[in-house]
Amino acid sequence: MIPRKKLHLLLFMLQISYIFGDYDTSIDNLLLSTDFKENVIDDSFNVNEKFSKVDKTVENAKKVYLPQTTTIDIPEETTTSVFESSTDPSSEGEKAIDINLQIADINATFANVSWNYEGQNVTFILKDDLEIKLQIKLNKSEKYQEINNLEPCYNYIVELILDDEILNKNFTKNFTTSYYPPGKPNKLKSFANQNNSLRIEWVKPKYASNCVKDYKIDLDLTHMENKHVGPAYTNETFYEFENLYSCTVYLVSVVAVDSSNSESDKVATIESVPTLATISQSPVLSNATQYITKNSINVTWNAVDPSNNCTLKEIYFNCSWDKTHGMGYDVFNSNVTVSIENKTIDELQHISTIVDNVSPFTDYICQALIKNEAGSSNWSTPVLITTEEDLPGEPLNFQTYNKNHGIEFTWEPPKIMPGRFIGYRLEYTWEPLYMVPTHCRGSKPKRKVCSIPATNKSWTENENEISAYYEAKLAAATSIGVGPYVFSKFSSNKVGIPSTVTNLQCRTQTSKEDLKLLDTILTWQLPCSLRGNLISFSVEYSGERDCEGCSPHKGVTELNIEYDITNPDEVFSINLGELKPAYNYTFTVRAKSTASDDYGDPSLINILYPSGLPAMLPADYIQILGMGDYRMDHTSRSATLLLPIFDDSNGPVQFYAVMVTALSPHNWTSEGRWNVHKQGWPATFSWKNASDNDFTLVYQATVPFWTLKDAEIAEYGGFSAVKYTVGKDTTCAYMEFRSESKAYCNGPLKPNTWYEVKMRAFTSDGYIDSPTFRIKTDPELNLTLTIGALSGILLIGFLLTVVFGLKRFSLCEFFNCARLKFRRTPEPNPMTIRKFMRHCKVIKDNPGKLSNEYQMLQTLSLDLILPCNAACLRINRSKNRYSDILPYDFTRVKLSILDGDSATDYINASYIRGYSGRNEYIACQGPKSDTCYDFWRMICELQIEFVVMLTNLVEQGREKCFRYWPHMGETVEYGDIKITSIKTMYFGTFVKRCFTVERDNYQKTVSQLHFVKWPDHDIPDGYEQTLYFVKYYRNQLNMRKGLSVVHCSAGIGRTGTFIAIDMVLQHIENHRRIDIFRTVYGMRRDRGLMVQRESQYAFIYFCVHYALKNPALYETMRKDSLSTSIDSMIPLCQSSPQASPKILMNGLRHSQSAGAIDTRSDHKRIERYNSEGYAIILYMKILKQLQCNQSQKNCFVPC
Repeated sequence: MIPRKKLHLLLFMLQISYIFGDYDTSIDNLLLSTDFKENVIDDSFNVNEKFSKVDKTVENAKKVYLPQTTTIDIPEETTTSVFESSTDPSSEGEKAIDINLQIADINATFANVSWNYEGQNVTFILKDDLEIKLQIKLNKSEKYQEINNLEPCYNYIVELILDDEILNKNFTKNFTTSYYPPGKPNKLKSFANQNNSLRIEWVKPKYASNCVKDYKIDLDLTHMENKHVGPAYTNETFYEFENLYSCTVYLVSVVAVDSSNSESDKVATIESVPTLATISQSPVLSNATQYITKNSINVTWNAVDPSNNCTLKEIYFNCSWDKTHGMGYDVFNSNVTVSIENKTIDELQHISTIVDNVSPFTDYICQALIKNEAGSSNWSTPVLITTEEDLPGEPLNFQTYNKNHGIEFTWEPPKIMPGRFIGYRLEYTWEPLYMVPTHCRGSKPKRKVCSIPATNKSWTENENEISAYYEAKLAAATSIGVGPYVFSKFSSNKVGIPSTVTNLQCRTQTSKEDLKLLDTILTWQLPCSLRGNLISFSVEYSGERDCEGCSPHKGVTELNIEYDITNPDEVFSINLGELKPAYNYTFTVRAKSTASDDYGDPSLINILYPSGLPAMLPADYIQILGMGDYRMDHTSRSATLLLPIFDDSNGPVQFYAVMVTALSPHNWTSEGRWNVHKQGWPATFSWKNASDNDFTLVYQATVPFWTLKDAEIAEYGGFSAVKYTVGKDTTCAYMEFRSESKAYCNGPLKPNTWYEVKMRAFTSDGYIDSPTFRIKTDPELNLTLTIGALSGILLIGFLLTVVFGLKRFSLCEFFNCARLKFRRTPEPNPMTIRKFMRHCKVIKDNPGKLSNEYQMLQTLSLDLILPCNAACLRINRSKNRYSDILPYDFTRVKLSILDGDSATDYINASYIRGYSGRNEYIACQGPKSDTCYDFWRMICELQIEFVVMLTNLVEQGREKCFRYWPHMGETVEYGDIKITSIKTMYFGTFVKRCFTVERDNYQKTVSQLHFVKWPDHDIPDGYEQTLYFVKYYRNQLNMRKGLSVVHCSAGIGRTGTFIAIDMVLQHIENHRRIDIFRTVYGMRRDRGLMVQRESQYAFIYFCVHYALKNPALYETMRKDSLSTSIDSMIPLCQSSPQASPKILMNGLRHSQSAGAIDTRSDHKRIERYNSEGYAIILYMKILKQLQCNQSQKNCFVPC
């Protein structure tokens, strides 16, 4: 049996051997030694301690290892030594012992201890301030001890106890191991606590924990960049962070920091547990626009809580009413819950919440809260929101009363008023029970709206229609609008006089029966308030003139209406005949209806009546002046006479003219209506014209607008007269007859010749010639000798001619040639209307006569062939539709040059002089597809407003003209010109189109008159439709002065015929003589081959003849304006859609018309007009004058 103590020691040694890893066989000797008792370890020694207390004696012991689990490599430079002699700390008097205890080669885990003692065995102890780390018994031969596996940065104590019974001393020495970087902290953990705190705990590093001064702890958000918490420092092995984000997982990092504040490269990291959930902060009202209506509130919230990452669930929005500003309706609270799960941060910043079913015009207190996984937040800051107003309810008990002074409306206020009550809106309309003209609705509307204050419960309208049907409606209004209406209907039919007639106008026109007289035409329309059926009109006139012997002139007439009025815009008229000239007249018209026995309110118009023709001169005055003719001075080239002065009884005489001609067997007195201020000075021949025609023409010897201020006034026999010398001017400038400014001249007369002289006097509206005064110039001296000499010269010349002729021809041939040379068909002279009518009868009976006249025109036109160089240029040839129809260079239209190319100024168009002698027309070919731009350039550059088109686009299968205009409502562009079609009207035989033309800053309206019934190289079927077309053109053009473009296909045949008819009709209107031959010849001077066919030339004659033969038709077409309303598209009267009948008379075509019938009454009559402006005679007896051909289906009667 092993004794207990030995067994105990054996187990201890085995444990030591196991810990240090080094087994020494001497232990067995120790177990068997007899000195075992002395070496037994004290019972107090705890073998379970990490570092045990060991009493060990080992033979030749060199190294001792402290227990460790990991080997640490220590760099050599970290090794240090402690050299210090140890002296026995014995008291004074005792002998000091120095064993020279030294510690060398100290590094982080190693130290070498040495001593010098020759005595007994020693006990080696390694310890710290708290415990013994190592205890070894060494024999006396061992002088050093190596210690391994020390703790870095640890303070150790080495104690050496001498095993000497005498001395029994111990020696100690302290040392500290070197620095070694600490390892990472172990067992890092996190714990979530209240108040958004997070506690972090860890265990010290396994090695070099004594080198740790502090620990650095950092927190980073795992879901957000650049969000860092810390660092925090502590020397404990735990740390608690507060005020962190709720429901947030952090990335925790802990690293050791040494005394030099250097961080270890060993970092311990973990993801923390989530912080505890907390409620979110209250939502914040966004700055976004709030949308408030009468029944809903829409506001936007910011639900983002930067410190709370807990999952949001919903936002709860509540609005509770505080006060309502309206009345008569229930008030409701409202709330809404909006889910906000899975919303992004941007979306959470703009959470829209809408509550419906709130009440209008009410104050609401609105708040919101947010719910997350921790619960509900606090309420947001309350916000006061007022809902929008709503429309009010309808007024109650709306009644209408017909009062003597007007109409009274009464009502009760509405019960429901969800807004600021601003008043009422009363609207009523009326429809007169009797006829009302259309234009009246502009001055007195059919509809009236009244704004009534909110305090009113009634309203009175004083100026109401007496006879009308009313519909009224009333509504209350808040500041946002008008509420529902209540309605009332009623009629008002009371007695009363009509109001004034409307559109009362007065005009004067030349009488159809006597061109020297005037007709005074009054026109008017129905009153705006007739108040009954129309019975009659009363027409009064009263005139006065401030002159000696001028008495007032008055008259009254009553016009009964014996038919039913069906057209509210009917125009009534009366012809009062000619009134007194130069009187100031007041015309009064009143209407009478079945509503009253009295006439209505008067409508007045004042005019200054035109002056008449100057009054005829007394015979005795003329006789006295005639007696003075032979007492005046006469020469061979001039003669002086006395001319009369006209009185002002028919209006002030403003101008005079002295008219002269050679003694004539005919009476050439002229008189007529002529307004010199509007029509200009009437065209007359000049002295040059007369002298070229042996003074057979009547010429004007004075300048235009000649007054008595420029005359010499003489007194003879108590009478005043003008002393005037005819032939006084010795030289006269020549200007042709139709030039723009004629040179009137009192040129010299022929010797020994009788002349007739008349004084022509002008008022503002007419002129008249005085009786004829005859004068005779004196003969020239040596007249006989002069005549003899001239006769001899002529005889010699004749004989020389005969001799020369006989040398070349036989006698017979000579005389035949001479006869042919001197035989010439005379050119037709200008004709009066009467002579022209006879001439037309002659050429109708003898067509060859007109043919000869046209051939003469063709022959004379050969001399008019002028250069056409521009048209013949190679670059311009393609612009001509026909190669032989070219414009003359001096009359062609020149366009502006584009881009420096001179050829761009060419277009096949020519200026044509008109009746005034100025350029009035442009005759051109029908545009081609490649010349449309040039055509519209001409329109823009010359500011053309009228285009006359006389051809169709395609005739007989060939293109005659390219369509250069757009379809209705469309726009076409040629280059920089844009043309838009804005209106199209159809008039049977022609079409009127209106275009807007735009180019850069230029914009103008252009009208096109397109005659569609004129065949190529031919004439239209009837004269009437052509005359109507020409006069329509002239009436429209008179309202727009300027050039007009006329074209067919080539621009000569139909174009020339149209222009010629228009010019000749102007001659007739101005009482000029008719000269078709010279009119056409003059046009051919401007453009070749104008009036291309003989049939077209004949058509001009018989068109004019037809106009003169049918004066009623002609005068109807002479009305100042023609309506372009839809009525104007309807023929006068066409009982079937067939064309008008045509009657052939000697090869000439014309149409029957009611215009040929004289519908004038002998008495004053009332007329009405349709919208075309045609007069319609009311007397039924006029209809009996209409002659209809019973064998034909069509008959023209008034529409």
